[in-house]
Amino acid sequence: YLFLLNFVIFIVGFLSLEIFKGESQYSLKAYFIYWFYSLLLMLTFGAIGLFLSLLIKRGRPTTNLSIGIIVGGYFIDVLSRVTPSVDKIGYLSPFKFVDPGVLRPDYALAGWRVMYFLGISTILFALSFFLYKKKDILV
Repeated sequence: YLFLLNFVIFIVGFLSLEIFKGESQYSLKAYFIYWFYSLLLMLTFGAIGLFLSLLIKRGRPTTNLSIGIIVGGYFIDVLSRVTPSVDKIGYLSPFKFVDPGVLRPDYALAGWRVMYFLGISTILFALSFFLYKKKDILV
């Protein structure tokens, strides 16, 4: 579902850019890179959600916790970007690692950012797999 949702976001975003571009031009490469960052961000939050859902005891909803983590991470990122004195706290949020500078001419995919997202996601998915195998699932 995550990849399907991201594909739909890509198509709708591209069509929106085409419909509303008017006389201005945009960089398809920059759009694709930013979309890829959003895919990695969604994958990371999906891994966090899966991991936390396996830590929660049976029958407890995790929706509020998941939304709180995403909104809290976004708030931490915004706070770190607006207030230079607390810039370091932004590294607690995955949003910090998405490069928002799509208007820069040298905008490109940074390998270390991709490795951060893939590394965190892989570790959390692996931990989730081991936790899932240990759970006693009742049908």
